[in-house]
Amino acid sequence: MKRYLKESDENIPVVNTEDYGDKLYLIGLWWGSGYILDQYKAYAFNTEEALNYVVAYLEQQDPELLERVDNDAESSLMEIAMEEGISEEEAEETPEFQESYLYVDATTEGARRTHYICAQNLKIVQLGMSESKKRQKLMVTESQLKQIITESVKRILKESLETHEVDKKAGKGFSDREFIRKYSGASEQELKARRKELLQRKQNLSIDEKREVKVITAYLNNKIFHEPLPWN
Repeated sequence: MKRYLKESDENIPVVNTEDYGDKLYLIGLWWGSGYILDQYKAYAFNTEEALNYVVAYLEQQDPELLERVDNDAESSLMEIAMEEGISEEEAEETPEFQESYLYVDATTEGARRTHYICAQNLKIVQLGMSESKKRQKLMVTESQLKQIITESVKRILKESLETHEVDKKAGKGFSDREFIRKYSGASEQELKARRKELLQRKQNLSIDEKREVKVITAYLNNKIFHEPLPWN
């Protein structure tokens, strides 16, 4: 018969802090009777660690539960060993025993000794990441975004320089200095009108006129190209 986790229960104890892992797990343990699993939350780096933290917590907070299962597991080992004519170590490896009990060594996580828990109906569910891990991912995302912006600016500057070199070789080159000389005193509306005029015949623009559109666009957008030019 299935036993169920009640994930919505807000009173589930959290056995440690996010200092112990980057993920939050929900662990459900069954003690051999009843229809609802006892539930615990634990921060850990993986499911095995999460279970170990819960067992170490139970050893301190509810040792009778673990002691009862330990006694049942040891009795089961003796019975299997006697019935099969094998040692208890060999009995521990039999499917019959492993379907019922799970050996847990949580001494690294703070338990004083090893224990057994009921393998039946054991549930371990990852609920999400710790808050510190979420912040770390956000920082990585911001870093990646910054890198994308940096690379985009480099590409735009490179394209602008390449266009300028082509213009210089062609003997034309509409420079920033020429822009200032030609449009000194021009209003923003006049610059937009000139740009619109040039773009309306975009297929027939000379290299010099293409450069002029780029310079006007850069000026209007504070040196940042927000829209691609039609011949790019």
